[in-house]
Amino acid sequence: MVESFRNDLYFGYKTSEGVPPELLSQFPILEEALQAMGVMVWPMVEFEADDALASAAAKAALDDRVKQVIICTPDKDLGQCVVGSRVVQMDRRKNLVRDEAGVIARFGVGPQSIPDYLAVVGDSADGFPGVAGWGQKAAASILSHYSHLGNL
Repeated sequence: MVESFRNDLYFGYKTSEGVPPELLSQFPILEEALQAMGVMVWPMVEFEADDALASAAAKAALDDRVKQVIICTPDKDLGQCVVGSRVVQMDRRKNLVRDEAGVIARFGVGPQSIPDYLAVVGDSADGFPGVAGWGQKAAASILSHYSHLGNL
């Protein structure tokens, strides 16, 4: 796990605390092995894997040779990258592919509102506590109308 600029912005944001040093020390070795096999590796130094996934998905979606972009992660925050059925999110744990309609069905808001939604309701996986008094239904109701908190 990589500490990123978000650690400076948000107290309690996820860190590598508790990850055994012997596991952390294996990341560079794994990256070298993958590169030797011809696998594209983007080492995350300042940014996180989510940032790389989002960037790669956006870039691939612009390529006419790409029929569909599939982001393989259950992370809620990557739902913001979903575009129609062109860019979708796959939750391998649940064997579920979520397109834009699936994001709306799960959260009650479209992909463009996911960052605002998670800022309000929180995201325990990333250590965001959310705003006291705001639940998922209230957030979805407000954001389905205004899209972004800045529009309130």
